[in-house]
Amino acid sequence: MTREGAGIKICEWNIHHQGGRDQEGKMLEEEAPGWVVDELKDQDIVVLTEFPTKTGSASKDSRSSIIGRLHARGFACFPSDNRRGNDVLIAVKVSLIAESKLEFSFSNPYCNEDKLIPENAFVKLKIGDRYLVVVGVRIRTLKDFKERKEQFDWLMDELKRLNEGPVLLVGDWNHGRVCSPNENWSIGVMTNCLEKMNYSVCPMEGSSIYQENGPCDFPDDHFVVSQAMLCLKEVKYDRDFTERDSSVYKFGRRGRDFCKWSSDENESVPPPFPDHAMLKATLSFTD
Repeated sequence: MTREGAGIKICEWNIHHQGGRDQEGKMLEEEAPGWVVDELKDQDIVVLTEFPTKTGSASKDSRSSIIGRLHARGFACFPSDNRRGNDVLIAVKVSLIAESKLEFSFSNPYCNEDKLIPENAFVKLKIGDRYLVVVGVRIRTLKDFKERKEQFDWLMDELKRLNEGPVLLVGDWNHGRVCSPNENWSIGVMTNCLEKMNYSVCPMEGSSIYQENGPCDFPDDHFVVSQAMLCLKEVKYDRDFTERDSSVYKFGRRGRDFCKWSSDENESVPPPFPDHAMLKATLSFTD
């Protein structure tokens, strides 16, 4: 028995592992907090970006710890395996799926100097008698926005190879301010490109990083669905987890202090504590 009829709870979360390095560029000495997985217990499909790789002792421990805790919660886990930088993890409740298959697996996808590739993982799921491809992605924050767009173009080329069933894209797109006029990479550029391929970007209110709500929001985390196949409801950014540790989240849910916004390091959230809001929704098939 699956929960398909009642809707599938989905979540994406950038858990801020920064390639296994701290704010000074040194290897992380601290594991991801155990409550990260506790926050995910009620979800059916989870995509974690900036997931720890196998680089460094703390990163390795965090990776194993998170996967082990997810397994204990009844999830099947599908992590990418870059071995440096960041990974993407897709986790799915075993009770939800009839079949699962890691559709694409790259040994060092985004470290290839000859080609700009985003951090990514593709998983094909069978839910009841339906198939669903889940794609987790993070556009790397290269200073050149043209190179961010090149990562996106690589992803679009990969999606053209998917000719079967609905597709759910979810991740951290790093397009910057919602009001950005940048002609190379912005939410507007992203939306226009996806619409041409019959994908819809779920509109968001507020920010997934920096201020919760402001005059010019940063909704960098988005759900994208193949049109006329999938429906999303109850979509929101959730920052309730900031109540877990007041010593880390000194300013609670509030604005610019939630993540590094100014030059003051004391206002930032240190890795490996999540510095993005959780992106949540309920997914259903439309046909």
